[in-house]
This record gives sequence, C-alpha cells and structure tokens, in this order.
Amino acid sequence: MLIGIDKRFVFVASTKTASTSLEQVLKPHADIFRSGSAQRKHIGLPEIFPTYDFLFSQPGYSPDSFFKFGVMRDPFDWINSWYRYRLGNKVESPLPEGMSFADFWALKDWNILRGNGSKHLQRDMFLGGDGQLMADVIIPYDRLDDMFRDICAELEMPAGLPRANVSRIRETQSLPDGLEEEVRAFYEEDYKLYAELDAINAEGMARLRADRRVFRPVQTGGAAPASAEVVPDGHVFVFSYCPEAGGSIQTHLNNRPGFCIRGENNDAALHLMRSRNAIANHPEMTALRRAGKKTAASARCYGAEKMFPREYGRAVAATFTQKVLKPEPNSRIAGFRSGLTPRDTGVLRRYVTFLSEHFENTRIVFVTRRHSDVTGPSRNTPDLLDSIDTFYRSHRDAHPDRCHLIDYDLWPSDPQTQKDLTAFLGEG
Repeated sequence: MLIGIDKRFVFVASTKTASTSLEQVLKPHADIFRSGSAQRKHIGLPEIFPTYDFLFSQPGYSPDSFFKFGVMRDPFDWINSWYRYRLGNKVESPLPEGMSFADFWALKDWNILRGNGSKHLQRDMFLGGDGQLMADVIIPYDRLDDMFRDICAELEMPAGLPRANVSRIRETQSLPDGLEEEVRAFYEEDYKLYAELDAINAEGMARLRADRRVFRPVQTGGAAPASAEVVPDGHVFVFSYCPEAGGSIQTHLNNRPGFCIRGENNDAALHLMRSRNAIANHPEMTALRRAGKKTAASARCYGAEKMFPREYGRAVAATFTQKVLKPEPNSRIAGFRSGLTPRDTGVLRRYVTFLSEHFENTRIVFVTRRHSDVTGPSRNTPDLLDSIDTFYRSHRDAHPDRCHLIDYDLWPSDPQTQKDLTAFLGEG
C-alpha cells in the first residue's frame, strides 16, 4: 500500500498482481509506504481510510481527492498463481513438495478461507462492507502494462515496470473433472466485480484524463494568489563552476522568448532542500507517517504523522519561484544559475534531485570548462573540478531526459552545441 500526497494517489497492493513491481515504480512518489509482512502491505481501501484517518479527515484531503487504484486478476488464475508460488518458491508457508492443485484446494487454508471462515476474495480490497465501490480504477491483470502506463502518464510519473516475486513454476497440471467449475463457482462474487471492470475503469480513467485537478485538495479559503504572480510552465537551472560560462549560458537562455533565468542567489534553495530532508530523513518521524497512528499531544514528535516531505517540498518550491525568482510577465520558464562547488558532490546530487522533484517540469543544464581557464577561489582545485565534472556527466547519463551537459570550450565555435541545447529544452 502506498499513498502519494503530491501526486494524489492511493495504491492498493493486492496479492499476486505484480504489486512488488508496481511498488518499485510508485515508491519514489509516495509519502506513506507500508512494507514488511503481508498483513501490513496487503490492506484494502476499507482498512486504509480509517487507518490513515489523520490524513483523510483533514480539510481538502478527503478520499475523493485521491486517485485510488489497484490490480485484480481473473480469480481462477489468481488462486492458481498462489498455488504455483507456494509450491515452487522459497516462502514462509510452502506447500509440500509434489502437492497437487486438487489437494491444495481441498486444504482450504488461508489462501482460500480466512481465519473466521469467510472467503478470501480480491473484491474485499476495493469494496466496502456494504458492497460500495471505493476504487476509481481496478486494472485487470492482463491489461496491466498498458493501463499502468496510461495512469503514470496522467500522474506524470515514469512507467517502466520490472517484474518481481514471479512464480518459478509456470504451469498448473491438469485438474480433475469438475474442479475448475467448482473453483469458479466459489469465486462468484469476485467474478461479478471482474465482469464490471471495463465500465468502472472507463469512468475512472475519464475523470483522470479530463482534469487531474479532480484529484487535488479542495480549496478551503484564504487569500488567492496575487494577480501579478506569474506561474511558469517549467524551470531551468544552470550549474557551472565557471562564472563566465554560467553567465554566458544564462544570457543565451534569457534571449529566448519566455525565459527568465535569474542569476546566483547564494543557493537559497539549498536550504529549502535541507529543510525538506530534515522532515523526510528523520527515522522517528518517518515511522510515525508510515504507521498511520495519531500522536498524543505530549509526544516528542507530536504531529509528525501530518508532515509529508514531498508536499512540503513542492509548497516551498512554489513559494521560492514566486518570492525569489519572481518571473517576469509572459515568462514560460523560470530558473536561476548556481556556481556551487562543494567538496562533497553528494550535496550537488541531493540539491539537483530536490530541484528536479519539487519544481515544476525541471531541466538541469551543467556547464563544464577547461580547468586551466577557470579563475576563481583557490579552493577550486583541479581535483575538486574533476570530481564535479564526473558528477555532471554521471548525473546527465542517469537522467538524460532532464539533464544536459555543455562543454563551454566548444560553445562559441560549434553551432551544434546550441542546437543540442535547443533540442533538449524542446524549443526547436
């Protein structure tokens, strides 16, 4: 189970539906993530909402303001997958070697019947006790790749889907006559929901595509943004240890229509990153957010469960854009240039990551230069500049969609370098 505050989603991790793989994609965008035992991880919407009432009861954070989705498998395929997984994989509750599906079905253990004797059904993850649908979209397992890619596109998240926890045994042996019909009859209630998924999903995806603001906090009053504020479509940040090179790229960008790239600001946003990370990386505060327990007024970290790092980071980033960058009228792109040269390039990595994840539609431009031509503080030694160059290149290689590298020694004489920058910015 994962909850993304900024992206406004609730993901329901049903068993044997690629939930581990889906979590790998969604986790970087989640503020609350339940891992560990199956009892913690695989909880349905009827349990999620009361467990995290401290969030969903807040004004503007009702369940309706979140996009709620999960995956459902054909019930007969689902229980067959469980059988193969427990028979062929190293698990906590393996089936005896060579056990047939018929014997497994006759066992009627926790995969089939719960401790209270009720059926173990997938529908319980998505429907309330009164049978009311609580999810917006329930992806059929056989359409997982296409539908999850569409959802990620709407939520503005990368959608590459790895595969994990796959059953080693790929096929179930033939079944005795009549057993398949018995199994399908047992899951009649699940099949009823499964047959309705196309209609359910058509409505849920239509809402998501029509206006993502459907899944956003409800405005609860307060001062409206000043009419003079300009909200840019995106941001560009220029990093260079050479003032001349950084200034030249800054000037070049500002000559483009709709660009407003400010100069250095003593890296004020670096302190926003540290403030955000203070909340995100504190073990006790993180544990309280994930546990879903309301803290007592006397608790040392009282209220920590209400502090969501990504939401906070996005809010301070938006304020920074308006109150520090202050884009000019008609600006489409805002940003600044930085000359930061820390000895620990981990600071640069965290800084660039913060900018990329919390400012809208961010692009990073790294600018290198021949070290012998760089004038500046004596602390900018060749070894230091080598380490920064290495970081620039490695980060560009890891994130080519949002990072670009310019060799300033080629910039004045090679027109292709300007064309490459134009293509990277999508301005061609």
